[in-house]
Amino acid sequence: MISNFFIPRQLPLVLITIASLAVTTTAGIATEDQQFPTPELKAFHDAMHPLVHEAAPAKDAGRIRAAAPDLDAKRSAILRSGTGSATGKAKLELVKLLEAFNSSVTKLVQASKATGNDEAVLTALDDVHTAFGALVAGCPPK
Repeated sequence: MISNFFIPRQLPLVLITIASLAVTTTAGIATEDQQFPTPELKAFHDAMHPLVHEAAPAKDAGRIRAAAPDLDAKRSAILRSGTGSATGKAKLELVKLLEAFNSSVTKLVQASKATGNDEAVLTALDDVHTAFGALVAGCPPK
């Protein structure tokens, strides 16, 4: 039998656990614990994550500019991997998501080559993050 003493002491732990499960994903963006449909998507995420969560909040456009060539190379790997097992409408939708993702990374690379417009770099990174999240959500599972 569970005593009345046990329930109140464990309630904060239960609430913290439930809250942490509720924030495992945000706006369809994969989190550290989530599996990625392809190794290429995981590699891109690993390169983008510190930029989005550290450099962008600190408005460190220089760090983002320096990382743009790596994101560009990882983008190319994603594009080379194609649409995987997607077929029919799912494949058409995935192609659209890949095009949007590709365009967003191109804009980031271009903004990173320009000097003096840090806001354009930060905005472009945000667009990449959004397009990447949509791409991951639209990929067929492994």
